[in-house]
Amino acid sequence: GAAGPGPAELLLVAGAGCAAWDVVEILRKQRQNVTAIESHVDGEQQADAPWTFRRVVLAFTVRGRNLDPDRVEHAVELAVEKYCSVLSTVAHAATIEHTTTVVEETAAA
Repeated sequence: GAAGPGPAELLLVAGAGCAAWDVVEILRKQRQNVTAIESHVDGEQQADAPWTFRRVVLAFTVRGRNLDPDRVEHAVELAVEKYCSVLSTVAHAATIEHTTTVVEETAAA
């Protein structure tokens, strides 16, 4: 098989990365103390050429201190549904779902 991700996977990775970047930017403006963000993406493609994505599932894990879960969830929603150009393009063909996990980091002793 080919080494590394194919172009279709790269598209999804780009979408997840683009959204994660926006999430951090939005939360930073809201003075939320984000220490890390992880994104995982999965897609289901049509069985036949051109193998269009029909479903994309994004999972974000946002780590930080004293995070407001509602704000984090809203930031993810905005990033995925409004700001990310890659996902906006994919959304014309696929349903995009997302989940958000907020992890509270305790200050180091």
